Amino acid sequence: MAAKFGEFNLETGNWNSYCERLDMHFVANNVAEEKKLPTLISIIGESGYELMVNVCSPIKPHKKNYEEVVKLMTEHLQPKPSILAARYIFRQRMQRLGESVTQYVSELKRLSRPCDFKDTLNENLRDQFVCGIRSETIRQRLFAEENLDWTNATKLANIIESAARDASVVFSEETDNRDAGSRSTLARSSIGVGPGAPGDVYRVTGEMDRMRIAECTACGETGHRWSECRYRNFDCSRCRKIGHLRRVCPLGKQISAGRGSGRAGWSSSPRGRGRGRGRERAGAGARGGARAHYVHEEDDSRDSQDAEQQDEEPMYLMSLGNYKPVSIPIKVQNQIIKMEVDTGSALSCISELVYRKMFPKCVLKACNLTLRFYNGMRAKPLGVIEVNVTYNKINKILDLYVIENGTTNLLGRQWLAELNITIPRFSVTNDGSCNKIDSLDTDSILKDMFCRYKEVFNEELGQFTGGRARLRVCEGAKPVFCRARPLPYALRERVDAELDAMLRAGVIEPVDHSDWATPLVIVNKPDGSLRLCADYKVTLNRALLVDKFPVPKIEDLFSKISGSRYFSKLDLAQAYNQIILDNESTKLTVINTHRGLFKYNRLVYGLASSPGIFQRFMNELLKDIPNVSFFLDDILISTSSLSDNVKTLNVVLEVLQNNGLKIKRQKCNFFANEVKYLGFVIDKEGIKVDPDKVKPILTMTPPTNVSELRSFIGMINFYGKFIENLSEHLAPLYCLLRKHSRWVWGQSQQRAFNKVKELLKGAHVLAYYDVAKPVVLTCDAGPRGLGAVLAQRDAAGRERVIAYASRALAPGIRFIFLASQ
Repeated sequence: MAAKFGEFNLETGNWNSYCERLDMHFVANNVAEEKKLPTLISIIGESGYELMVNVCSPIKPHKKNYEEVVKLMTEHLQPKPSILAARYIFRQRMQRLGESVTQYVSELKRLSRPCDFKDTLNENLRDQFVCGIRSETIRQRLFAEENLDWTNATKLANIIESAARDASVVFSEETDNRDAGSRSTLARSSIGVGPGAPGDVYRVTGEMDRMRIAECTACGETGHRWSECRYRNFDCSRCRKIGHLRRVCPLGKQISAGRGSGRAGWSSSPRGRGRGRGRERAGAGARGGARAHYVHEEDDSRDSQDAEQQDEEPMYLMSLGNYKPVSIPIKVQNQIIKMEVDTGSALSCISELVYRKMFPKCVLKACNLTLRFYNGMRAKPLGVIEVNVTYNKINKILDLYVIENGTTNLLGRQWLAELNITIPRFSVTNDGSCNKIDSLDTDSILKDMFCRYKEVFNEELGQFTGGRARLRVCEGAKPVFCRARPLPYALRERVDAELDAMLRAGVIEPVDHSDWATPLVIVNKPDGSLRLCADYKVTLNRALLVDKFPVPKIEDLFSKISGSRYFSKLDLAQAYNQIILDNESTKLTVINTHRGLFKYNRLVYGLASSPGIFQRFMNELLKDIPNVSFFLDDILISTSSLSDNVKTLNVVLEVLQNNGLKIKRQKCNFFANEVKYLGFVIDKEGIKVDPDKVKPILTMTPPTNVSELRSFIGMINFYGKFIENLSEHLAPLYCLLRKHSRWVWGQSQQRAFNKVKELLKGAHVLAYYDVAKPVVLTCDAGPRGLGAVLAQRDAAGRERVIAYASRALAPGIRFIFLASQ
């Protein structure tokens, strides 16, 4: 019976599935253990056996046991994937066009297998399913569910998709019966190439809403656009205007509220009887209608004669095709609700249904207010409630109006101003889908993030699990033993406390003897605490084979963030101390203190190899994550949208958590429009000098010797690319640095000193370099030096400076320049 089992196809076969089937074959046929390997060899096929011989070489397969052969084949054909890479692929998986819910669910389950989610599998499946579903209708329905789990999410999505598919069939039949011409063509072109086509269910749900609400303003019927109506060029016998029939004329008799179908706008009658019908008038190429919110406050004493001409008129029309409404989630009474931005409305409104469902305990107060709509109609709200509203750390008590038969929650100008809300930007992609709007509730996101990655943010010292650092010394290097340096009595207590903390954390460990010993260097941190460093330049660094892994230049990092608008910055806590040293390396790092000898078990500041080792580890962790820059322990996430920043930040935090690294939360920035990074301030406009870093330079007194002057010029040159023709301005100061030059601080030096500080104070904002844009290079030469400006043009055609460069001319070269003039 074994011969009936198929051969393994090396090109298309799945080895794990093949082995599982083979195990069941053994069970079904009672194959003994000693016959499993011969059976496998006999049925695997010629190409499979040839591969088996290669992976088992130099030992023949039949001389191994079944488990060993299967393991070797598995390692070759299906090596265990990186958990991080698998999770990244899983997070990127969105539902594709034409893919049904069941197909998407199956793909998510397949991709989750190598992710090792363990107890959080269903939770991760649910989150990715909700985030990745294409249908906005389904997603909003899932958002409305409380305590939604994976099973109920997929079940509910399948029900909605099936209902939409069934509705498309009914809709297609009805439109065919009603009009075999233009309407049936519209149904097929709008919904799909056939009723119930699975690839168009997302459009079906949206189309169902549109067809239920939209009513032709020419004839009053539903199911088609005004531009497609046969009566759109008719003259109305009542008002004598072209574009509609008498029965829908605004001057005619009132239309019965019962004829309204589907979701409609808010009733415009004073008592809000029934539901108004949505008026639609869009171009032939547009899909859907157009929303036109407009609410105007009026006093009750105003004349209401115009309002009595029509009993019902919508407050809004349907969205115009791809141009979706802008919605912002806001916390109201400790509940998150989505509100649609409406700058045409002074007030913020909710429907009566939302009020009774979410805010039944809020007292509904009467209000002496009338709402006037875009078309001139008027309506009175049911009342107003006072609610506690929170948005981006702004908390206020505001009025929220309740409208009878309302649908959309409106966010008006009052709330926009009181909560300092910036209306988010959005764009329409080629496939018609809207980009994600940068209007997320960052407070809730951060709270969830701190909870999910609590191990990353706790106060304990991290321990990198991705490998150990190794220090190597030159062959034949002689150990150097230095005595402990005298410690001021005023610092002894604080140094003892720091040593005790390092002992508890396992950073250092006492030793009785060592060939190497390095004295301590005490460094004050900006927060007032001490950092104990070792002066390895007099001991180990002289014999060390330095790890030369490249640390990126600042220019390289900034060139990657062009076009970014949102920034998150992470700072690893005691970064080097999170890397463990191997046993041999710890013998080299011994420090000599007033309390005796201690060896470092972790990577330590002051070692010449520490930057290269640490940058290498960080590169292995983060190099494949887009929009991430890192300079040693400073990680920067820069994206063009807030949603991308949140997504990338979660990926980075998961990488850090999986590798045992910890972050100092107090030094981090999240989802900011401006951050300080590596001595600069960066935002969407470009790079600026850091005022805190520049302040000590601006307050410096004139130098009194060459050493102080070199220090001043060095600090100025750090920001040299911000100052045009810097070398020319520094020329009088450079004169004092020449060999055999006398130190004479004269008026020209003082003027240059003051001028450079003024230029630094008013330094330009530099644009980010964009490799896709052409470069404009402007050069100039003068009697004292050379200057250059590197620039690029932005979208508006303006020339933006990337960097300034300059160089002072030596006296000999300057003489040649003057002679040539």
